Amino acid sequence: MPPVRGVRSYFTITGKQAQCNSCGKKVSFSGNTTNLWKHLKLHHKILPETRIQCSPSELMQDSSSTSSNSESSTRPSSSTSCSPTPRPSSTLSYNMSSRSASPSFGQSEIISSRTSTPMPIIQPNLDAMFANEKSFKAVGERADSLEDALLYMVCVDNLKLSTPEKPGFLHFAKVAVPLWTPPSRSTLTSRLEVKFAAKSEIVRNILSKIPAICQTLDCWTERHTTSSYLGVTAHFQLEMEINSVMLGIELLTSSHTSEYLTEQILELCGKWGVSPNRVSICVTDSAANIVKAARNVFGDSKHMPCFAHTLNPYALGKTEGTMLRLSQDVITRWGSTYETCEKFLAMEEIISVAATKFPEVKMLSGLELQTLKFLRDIIRPFYLATKEVSEEKNTTLSKVIPIVRMISDKLQNTDLPYIPNTTGEETKNIAGIRSNLKAFLVAEMNRRFGDLEEKKSRAL
Repeated sequence: MPPVRGVRSYFTITGKQAQCNSCGKKVSFSGNTTNLWKHLKLHHKILPETRIQCSPSELMQDSSSTSSNSESSTRPSSSTSCSPTPRPSSTLSYNMSSRSASPSFGQSEIISSRTSTPMPIIQPNLDAMFANEKSFKAVGERADSLEDALLYMVCVDNLKLSTPEKPGFLHFAKVAVPLWTPPSRSTLTSRLEVKFAAKSEIVRNILSKIPAICQTLDCWTERHTTSSYLGVTAHFQLEMEINSVMLGIELLTSSHTSEYLTEQILELCGKWGVSPNRVSICVTDSAANIVKAARNVFGDSKHMPCFAHTLNPYALGKTEGTMLRLSQDVITRWGSTYETCEKFLAMEEIISVAATKFPEVKMLSGLELQTLKFLRDIIRPFYLATKEVSEEKNTTLSKVIPIVRMISDKLQNTDLPYIPNTTGEETKNIAGIRSNLKAFLVAEMNRRFGDLEEKKSRAL
């Protein structure tokens, strides 16, 4: 194979002009090879990435055939006798000169891949370039996919709808996708409504094919806005997997009577095509108004009080006068009392040292710390039971009776800590708190769950 020829070998250079040896056309020459390559590319289809390994006569023949079709042809003919080969790179030259004749493992593959015929470089035509730019416009395909991804990010990450208008996001979008203009807040809101309507139709079709649905109802009031809401969630099995769908969170604008809640529940179920006869179980807390509303809609036999709601309000320190209260205790968060006691006892020594630096801080006495440990141990079963039944992907109804039985046995077998001195006032108060707490928990367990095994829905 003849050696690779340089670009100057195709021209006869005289002063500031260079005459092509194949077609005779003269081009300006000022020392660099830009104009020479431009001439070879336009008239002889020779790119800077390739060199021609052929004789001058073959080049003349190829030039005469390509010059006549220069305006209609965009690629070299497959019948041309000149074959392009890649320009050797400095890396390849170094490897061949500094290595032995027999390449090491993998080197022969690298050399063969670099010396093989490269793929032809195809420049996109104007139609393709304009089509790519139009795809990023407001109605383009790429713009739609980017806006869908942006909407997904806003919903999943709980971001504001004004996120696309923030300066930081606009800078990121300009750097990442320069041709794309992020949507405004109003546009994103409109797309969210359209997306919600489409997804709602999908969920409505799925729910229409489910023969048995379990619903959970709950009412609450936001502390910051003092607004009340009704939340309805549907649970069902689809393809051997338990799924949950939030059917709606309705703003309550009237008094929370059972009749008003009944109307709201029926309206929400009708919106999703869930008839009351397809609801097998409805779970609520123990509030009288929501219980009455659930029974009005689904019937007495289908209503079931939430085990976690029934277990927690009295078991985790929400009743006055039954236990010592800490400032970290949050009345609306289940398990906060147990977690407060656990953390306090774990940091008992550190808190004792820190309390000596603040005279106004009164550290717990030895009897109080002992009572706190007793409190932590006696409410621990309730804390673990709450975590056990607070699942969404697994059924927990079958666990209720065994859990209640184990908690009852634990309470019955719990002994009160021994107090050596019972004459002091503090000692009598501590002893009363311990005994009253145990008696209260045992009595409440019997009152709330005494007939649990007689209920068919939980005994099966």
